[in-house]
Amino acid sequence: MKSLLLYPLLLVLVFFSNCKKEITQVVQPNITILKTLQPDDWKYDAASNTYYVDIPVPEIDDHVVQTNGVLSYMTFNTTDIRYESLPDVLDGSTIVCFYEKGLYIIEIQGSDGSMVAPPSAAIGLKIVLVNSDIR
Repeated sequence: MKSLLLYPLLLVLVFFSNCKKEITQVVQPNITILKTLQPDDWKYDAASNTYYVDIPVPEIDDHVVQTNGVLSYMTFNTTDIRYESLPDVLDGSTIVCFYEKGLYIIEIQGSDGSMVAPPSAAIGLKIVLVNSDIR
């Protein structure tokens, strides 16, 4: 008799017990750095036949170099802003980028290895540091 009452009570307990599912989200925000490169910022390297600019970026630390992602974009127009992803080949010029602790480097040369003139107008640069975890 006791078991007849116990089974339905157990069923009621199982079906009507309240389990709350908790979802914990860890948000890792990105960092966006905006820079303006002036025409006189570019330096010439005769050994590699390239123009380059060294951009100090203290946000690029050892953790960023080892773990995170670094994305970059350039805009050549200040009124109708449209960003080009780097690296890029644009109008016969190859634009590549490198980074190391504290420094972001952009190089430009002819797509066939020839020398090209450095940019003659200001260029907008967007550097995005994307947080990531190693698994």
